[in-house]
Amino acid sequence: MSLQRWQTIALCVGIAIVAILAWGIARTRDDFMPPAVQTGVTIKQGGAEGHRFGSKTANWSLDYDSITISPDQSFAELENIKDGTLFRNGKPYLKIKAKHVTVNIISNDFTATGHTIVRTLDGKNRTFVTDSLGWVNVKQQLTLEKPVVITETSGSRLTFERGIIDVKERTVDLQGMSADYGGAP
Repeated sequence: MSLQRWQTIALCVGIAIVAILAWGIARTRDDFMPPAVQTGVTIKQGGAEGHRFGSKTANWSLDYDSITISPDQSFAELENIKDGTLFRNGKPYLKIKAKHVTVNIISNDFTATGHTIVRTLDGKNRTFVTDSLGWVNVKQQLTLEKPVVITETSGSRLTFERGIIDVKERTVDLQGMSADYGGAP
């Protein structure tokens, strides 16, 4: 047999193999069922906790009316936080109430939006009221983004553009102040 004839036979065999593979792929496509679209899971009334990596004590806890967990389980949407706590060295340090909280389940960071109240538990009973805050778990810092109104037990009110509460260092950094001393001269 000549070389040209072997090349023709090899070409025909190659085309036959490609045709068989194409037919097999097309046939399996009909049997393929795409995965069902997943929706988040919603749970009514409960509590969630965030821990530092390797820690057995909670850094925060949030009691909610409802929670919706994303299909990939990386985020959770919590509604109506009535009793939230940020801990310092395992002891309650700040209390939080919020309309809506989004938690990054992987990092344990969270953001709160809507009417949000933070109250100190250090005996000074200061309240911080804002519409937006964020918790960075690894830094143990609470950042209050929108105007923040601080009320002291004396009735004095201070308004700030922004504030950072560092739970680990026990510091508060406030920026852009205006004051209302409750009618005091």
